[in-house]
Amino acid sequence: MSRVSYTEVDAQPDPLDQVNYRLFFPRIPGATLSTQTLEINTQTAVWAGSSNEVYEVTRHGWTKSYRGRATWPRTLSLAFVELSNAGVTKLLKGWKEETAGSESNNSQGFSNEYKVTAILEIYDTTGEVAHTQTFEGLMIQEVQDTNMDGSASGQVLINATFKYDRVGESDIPVL
Repeated sequence: MSRVSYTEVDAQPDPLDQVNYRLFFPRIPGATLSTQTLEINTQTAVWAGSSNEVYEVTRHGWTKSYRGRATWPRTLSLAFVELSNAGVTKLLKGWKEETAGSESNNSQGFSNEYKVTAILEIYDTTGEVAHTQTFEGLMIQEVQDTNMDGSASGQVLINATFKYDRVGESDIPVL
């Protein structure tokens, strides 16, 4: 087999640009601001992977691997650009309070009220949707400490961790 030629490389579609995405939150429990605040200020997002939970069986000295169940990382770590009015922190911590109150340690409803479905759209070079991931049963787990630095100017990033139940993929049949 020969090396890859220029013609073969040239025949490939444009590479996917890492800035071509949008993460939609159709609703945010406890929100007083628009969900678009999180959508526009998502600095980093994760295109979730998936795996097959493989297990091994040993018989008479021979070990064989078998397919297990489909699994997902189930953790989504995101970074958001904070606004001068602390709007991102207010949205995220308000959601966290709806999920588990700091005073009562109770949620303000059942899981269908504090969990949401978030949608990650990935766009091609022309701005058309190339792929979609749907994060089902997404809830906030943690709003991490935020470092402030008085030595220089710069943006403030809010890092948050979410848990989800499973991921749906566009254009990939679920079997």
